[in-house]
Amino acid sequence: MIYTLTLNPSLDYSMTLGRFSVGAINTSNAEDIKPGGKGVNISIMLERLGHKSVAMGLVSGFTGSEFIRLLKGMVSNVDFTMTEGGNTRINVKFRTDVETEINSNGPSRVPFSVYDEIIEKITSAVKSGDILVLAGSIFPGWPETCHSKLLKQLRGKNVTVIIDTNGNSLVDSLRYRPYLIKSNRRELCQIFSKELNSTSEITYHARLLQARGTQRVIVSLGKDGAILLDEHEYIFQSLPPKGKVMNTVGAGDAMLGAYIAAMEEGRPTIDCFKYSMAAGSATAYSPWLASKAEIDELFPKIRLI
Repeated sequence: MIYTLTLNPSLDYSMTLGRFSVGAINTSNAEDIKPGGKGVNISIMLERLGHKSVAMGLVSGFTGSEFIRLLKGMVSNVDFTMTEGGNTRINVKFRTDVETEINSNGPSRVPFSVYDEIIEKITSAVKSGDILVLAGSIFPGWPETCHSKLLKQLRGKNVTVIIDTNGNSLVDSLRYRPYLIKSNRRELCQIFSKELNSTSEITYHARLLQARGTQRVIVSLGKDGAILLDEHEYIFQSLPPKGKVMNTVGAGDAMLGAYIAAMEEGRPTIDCFKYSMAAGSATAYSPWLASKAEIDELFPKIRLI
């Protein structure tokens, strides 16, 4: 079974506008509300590609209740824990000539002791051969070592761990040797506190992360595609196929979800990477997370460079 953990999910409120003017009254042409968060998007993508997962995490307040209601219409297995201490965050996305996002930090009064319940739930559920995806940010005020607290409990259980978080939370988890980590250019720059512009710079610093304890590293580069470093020192790189970008929110999550789906199907590494590229690109060219049909249509167009 595949488990995804999203500690700080959101309701994503998207508004489509002809244009956005600062200091003026703006009226949207269309709105929608969807459950959001990296692990959540990964579970939704897996479901669209025919793979079941258990979406886990923490929610709170009336927004948390609505989050669960919406997610249950998209993912078969939803096992979020309802907590006290505020409301699940609402992130606002403006779709206009330039994409703009306003992301909330999330509830700040959720006690860290709640995390022990999550650890107990996960360690009791996962079995040898399962996949656990730790994705997204953590609650404000929680220690950046909280993922490591969970991973320490999973040592020796033969669980394939995949991590898509950032900063010290990602770096600290590497000592528990996850199978795969997913990052992007901005997050990599933040980790190393320097600008990384060229592919060679990005690859070099991804190798530094790999040397600290993970087998594989994927770095998404937006319009410049993505790179994959595997455990055999191979480097895969691809540019996205041509298309009109409509929405980049969730494109990286779609990449990782499709990679896991292809991996579960036993595809070779090169196909896993190409399928992930197809999913990320198809999502960027769609209003939201891409469908399987859209991904399959782009897959033959993915070329390595």
